[in-house]
Amino acid sequence: MKLNKKNAVLAVLLFGALITTGCVKNKATNTNTAPINTNESVNTNVEVIKKINSVTVDDQKVVDGKIIIAKAVSESPAWLVIHSDNGGVPGPVIGQVYVQKGENINLPVDLDVPKITPTLFAMLHVDAGEMGQYEFPGADAPVKDGDTIVMDEFRSTVVIKKETTQTSPAMKEFTMTAKRWEFAPTTITVNRGDKVKLTIKSLDVDHGFEISDFNVNKKLVPGETTVVEFTADKTGTFTFSCNVSCGAGHSDMQGRLIVK
Repeated sequence: MKLNKKNAVLAVLLFGALITTGCVKNKATNTNTAPINTNESVNTNVEVIKKINSVTVDDQKVVDGKIIIAKAVSESPAWLVIHSDNGGVPGPVIGQVYVQKGENINLPVDLDVPKITPTLFAMLHVDAGEMGQYEFPGADAPVKDGDTIVMDEFRSTVVIKKETTQTSPAMKEFTMTAKRWEFAPTTITVNRGDKVKLTIKSLDVDHGFEISDFNVNKKLVPGETTVVEFTADKTGTFTFSCNVSCGAGHSDMQGRLIVK
């Protein structure tokens, strides 16, 4: 029985030692986890650095040869360059715009319209050669984060505006005479928008020619030809009259301008 008790005590001590050893190992293991957390923190910071340079662009219509880049973020002054598509990868450059350090919003870019493809690539290029001078191929190479080029791919649709043919207003010309106490012809008819040219000659004494609705006011001198020009920009029937006293029938010296 005494031997058994001794053995039992030894067994308890041995078990306690094993537990203690295990606790120490666990503590050592827990201590080793700290560098893992530190590495995770470093990796997160690397991701933040990668996101300093970025390009964001939406699918859009190309209107008047121009597109809008929603946002370009650069850690230094750079170029935002538009590449055409070359079999699924960026091809020739068809437009570029200078960007400032930091965040650039809604950047307009003029494109070489004949070279536009349905897919385009908006890409950051460094400004590494002469500052403010785009040099690619050359010093102004694409910006990279690691092995990845900073760019965004988007779809484009070219909108061609129909050219509106502007028709010049028709010129309506009339030759008129003025004498006591009438104009000939007494009625002139034109269309709205017509340019009207009247060549008037007085056959006897001084007369006048007035159309107040079109700000026309001319004096007619015998032996001279007077040219009156105006645009018939409103419709209706308007009176033209002599505004220089020319005798007893002066008040009756009138005619009509009809604008349809």
